[in-house]
Amino acid sequence: MRSLMVPKMRRLRFQKLRRVMIKDFEARVLEKVDLNDQTNDNRMSSQRKDFLHEVKELKAVTREWHVLYVQEVKKVREDVNLQIEELWEDMQKEVQVVQQDYAFINQKVNITCDAITRFVKLYETMNPQVINIS
Repeated sequence: MRSLMVPKMRRLRFQKLRRVMIKDFEARVLEKVDLNDQTNDNRMSSQRKDFLHEVKELKAVTREWHVLYVQEVKKVREDVNLQIEELWEDMQKEVQVVQQDYAFINQKVNITCDAITRFVKLYETMNPQVINIS
């Protein structure tokens, strides 16, 4: 009987030892996992801070570029408005010149028409048979 108990006791000890080793292994694995989780959390926190810092810098740069862009647009708008005003003034001067030329030409045409009419009337009174206007 003693011979049967020795292997059984050894088996029980081995099973106990195995359970202890498994628990120890699980504890080490969980410790490593916790350590990795903590390391990953630290890394993620650091990356998040870096990312937020980068975003802040980019926002600041974007604001500066926006201010410069708005200033440039205002300058261009002022230049365009000034050019439009100059063109408008030039066009008004040209319209005035065209109107003066039209009045001058109209006056000359009226004078020419009056002269031709007088000439025709004078010619009719001198030679009524030659011209017969109906």
